[in-house]
This record gives sequence, C-alpha cells and structure tokens, in this order.
Amino acid sequence: MPIALTNEELQETLDLLNKDRWYANDRVPARVRPWYQTLKLKFMCDSCQHSWSTMKGMISFKIWRDGGDKNIFCELYRQQCKRCNEFCDPEVYTEEFDSIVDSVTHKFERPRERSKDIRKKAGNPRKSHDSKRCEACYSGKCSLANRGDEDEGEE
Repeated sequence: MPIALTNEELQETLDLLNKDRWYANDRVPARVRPWYQTLKLKFMCDSCQHSWSTMKGMISFKIWRDGGDKNIFCELYRQQCKRCNEFCDPEVYTEEFDSIVDSVTHKFERPRERSKDIRKKAGNPRKSHDSKRCEACYSGKCSLANRGDEDEGEE
C-alpha cells in the first residue's frame, strides 16, 4: 500500500505556501480521480539499513472542491530494498515536494493557465527503472513501467 502523508504534514506545506482555503483531507470522495507525478525520493531500509534515492519516485494527488474549500490528499509509493526485499517508506526532499504541491494546486485553481514550473532536485540517474521493485508498477500506476526510462542510481 502506498504511504499517505499525514494531514498535518500536508497542511503544513499548504500553510507555508499561503494556500488560502486549501485543506489536507484524507476522506476522499469515491468520484475523485488521482493525478500522478514523479519526484526525487530517498529511502532507508528499516530492516538492513541500506539507503538509496530515486529520481523517479511516484506520488499521487487527489484534489476536489467541497463548497468554497479545496481539498488535497496525497500518497507516496514505496520501493523494495534490493538487499533484503522489504518494501521501504520514502522520504521527500522538502523543497521539491513544496514545489510540486504548489504546481498541482495552481493547476487545479487555474486549469487553463500554464502550470508553474516544478523545481526538481538535481541528480544523476545511473540505471534503468527497476519495475520489479516499484510499488507503483505493481499497482499499475507507474508512468515508467515497461519504458526503461532512467531511474534509480544514487546509493
């Protein structure tokens, strides 16, 4: 199962970005469709302490209106450790996550405008996407599945 950001964590980001009438909400109506975005994530295996990062981590957003309020929910997809095969919870790079939330909320508020540029964390991908270890691939949500795009690599 993907890891949901807590309402408190997400609300803190919304508040820092001065997003008026935006609320972190984990009670998502069934009609809301997810929107997927890649971002750089870091991982540390709790079982064997192996650590790595990926340039193509996957996050999903669900956004909807409730009266005049705008609601957002997001989940991060895990990856499997290549040393012990345990699925590991990701950590976000705060600056990149804030930029993605800013861009996604802007796009929702102004769908006809060009999206804000997302400030992605620099990195050096060295390997092809390992779909066998990608939780988003397992669940059919990964945009990189079967494409062989550059992905993991920083150990």
